Amino acid sequence: MKFIYYSIFLLVSFHLQGQSDHLVKGWPIKSIQTTENGEMTLGSSETKGKGPLSFLLISEGTSATKGWQRTYGGISYDRASDIVMVEDGYLLLGSTSSYGNGNYDALLIKIDQKGKEIWRKTYGDFFNEYAEHFVKAEDDNYIFKMRKQYCDDNNMQDCTYGDWYIKVDKDGNRIREKNSIFGM
Repeated sequence: MKFIYYSIFLLVSFHLQGQSDHLVKGWPIKSIQTTENGEMTLGSSETKGKGPLSFLLISEGTSATKGWQRTYGGISYDRASDIVMVEDGYLLLGSTSSYGNGNYDALLIKIDQKGKEIWRKTYGDFFNEYAEHFVKAEDDNYIFKMRKQYCDDNNMQDCTYGDWYIKVDKDGNRIREKNSIFGM
């Protein structure tokens, strides 16, 4: 898996021709095609944004549209992991310690075609939840996978991690969830 991320990083870095100077090397980066034949690249930045680590979205643009860069997140650590195009914009997925209920929580951000934030939602409990990636469900909703930490006490002793899946609608509302430790 590290080889895949590293290969994607090298390809994206070459393609961005200097725009990737602000992307954190070694962190997952994902590029998708836009409806206008442009490209969106999502990564994490230590040099742009409000906090020490922020989502960084770079729109490549086309001959007809101008490219742009936007950061998302708060004053702490926000790490991007996936992007998906939806009917009226994009959903950005990652993990945050800027918002939410505990240490790290999953962060889902809806933006419009120009990168303006429409809404932001977090998913998680007191311990750590790290969002990984999306899949589109057959009913046009989205399922994202996370790694969830389970601990016996608040001292974070005797902790284990398991997979956690959350199904959300187009507005980020939780429809269903399942985890690999306790089931549904």
